[in-house]
Amino acid sequence: MRSLFLLLMIIQSGDIEEERAKLESLKREFEQAKKKITQMETKVKSTEEEIARIERKELEVKSFIEKLNRDIKTIQNELSKLEIQIDQKEQELGQRADRIKFSLNFLYQTLPQNEIIRFLPGNEGEKEALYLLDYAIQNEKRERDRVLKVYSELSAYRQLKQENLDFVLAMKEEVILQEKSLENLRKQRENLLAGLKKQKQQEERRVAELEKAIKEMQALISRLEKEQERKRREENVVAKSPTGKYPWPVKGKVVLDYGTIVNPKYNTRVFNPGIEIEAEPNSSVLCIDEGIVIFAGTVTGYGNTIVVDHGGFFSVYSYLESFSVNAGSKVAKGQILGKVGGQSHYFGSRLHFEIRDRGKAVNPMLYLY
Repeated sequence: MRSLFLLLMIIQSGDIEEERAKLESLKREFEQAKKKITQMETKVKSTEEEIARIERKELEVKSFIEKLNRDIKTIQNELSKLEIQIDQKEQELGQRADRIKFSLNFLYQTLPQNEIIRFLPGNEGEKEALYLLDYAIQNEKRERDRVLKVYSELSAYRQLKQENLDFVLAMKEEVILQEKSLENLRKQRENLLAGLKKQKQQEERRVAELEKAIKEMQALISRLEKEQERKRREENVVAKSPTGKYPWPVKGKVVLDYGTIVNPKYNTRVFNPGIEIEAEPNSSVLCIDEGIVIFAGTVTGYGNTIVVDHGGFFSVYSYLESFSVNAGSKVAKGQILGKVGGQSHYFGSRLHFEIRDRGKAVNPMLYLY
């Protein structure tokens, strides 16, 4: 009867330490989740600011395109007016050229053929008529030269305006491409923002669940500790302590050490009662020493967990994908207990491992080789 009572004491002690370890793990996970939310909030704010900058840039580009459209319309109107003026000058040049040609033909005809000579009085009159006709021709030439100069200036101005129009049209095409690029970038950032907000909401729900789990765990540990304290007063139990070195439970890299973890952002301290070993997915988890499985089930915050009693000190294996043993099973040193969780697990492919001595967590690194 005494032996059974002692065994119950040991198992109960193991339960207390298991729940305490679970609570510490929940607290650590809670701090990690809060930190992740803060990081997401920073990313959300940064992305929102970037979207605002892109939208401002889009407005500037749209405004610039509107200005270019106004400039294009103005230049096109000017070109239309220039075309009318040039057409008028071309017609005037043609008319003056015809008049000059007619006058020159008339002037340089031989006298017998020049019908107007018959109507001129005498030789002096004939000379005066020819002089007036030559003056009219020269004046017509001067007017034609003036019109030709205006025509040339109008043509050169039209060419300049056309070059300006071509330049503005090319600029508009380039700006439109920039506008499309900004629109695509904005859509990408909006999709990113939507994803970040969704992740943030999921993480916030997870934090709320963790807070609830921590409160429930604190109440459970408080009750178990009171029961254990009562039993300890009835009889003193000396538990076996870990001695020597034990094999690693899984091959991998330690990614989280034993001891106090300080969160600089929240200025909080969380005690990690074990180590976390990153391993290949579905790697076999081995028992470090012979003993009895006193727990094999799911623990909030720890996931699938196995606790082995080695005669007084305990080893804890968490974040398992599956079990190979059940509660009450006797296990040998090196026996497979289960498999490491896959990449779908929140923490990835890793094993949480603890060693408990006389109800207290000890540094597993001191006992592994």
